[in-house]
Amino acid sequence: MSVTVKARVSGELDRSSHRGQQVKQGQTILVIDPRPYRAALDQAKGTLAHDQALLMNAQAEFARYKALYDAGVTSKEVMQADEAAQGQYMGAIEADKAVIETAQLQLEWCTIKSPISGKIGLRLVDPGNIITANTN
Repeated sequence: MSVTVKARVSGELDRSSHRGQQVKQGQTILVIDPRPYRAALDQAKGTLAHDQALLMNAQAEFARYKALYDAGVTSKEVMQADEAAQGQYMGAIEADKAVIETAQLQLEWCTIKSPISGKIGLRLVDPGNIITANTN
């Protein structure tokens, strides 16, 4: 049985197993430089924290203006604008979570593991080469 291994992300090959080496299923055989993918994950987490802070502020403002509206001091329009802002930030937070999930997947895909136990055949790339996603 033979298997063709393809990378799911692009990047510089950090290390690879040697040709002819015996490997077990699940053993790491290639590692693509994870630094750009780790940075993207960190950036996505920062964006999430930012948007969560904005939501907390919008919720506090809504609570203040709701109390003022109930007291007849401010217009309904101001209160509704703050309520809408909360919805915008909640949507942004959901999008941020999806970006984080995607970045985590891509980071995991930097480590390519053997799908089966056996002997590594032809090695088409060497450390330092640039790997392109979806190529052998």
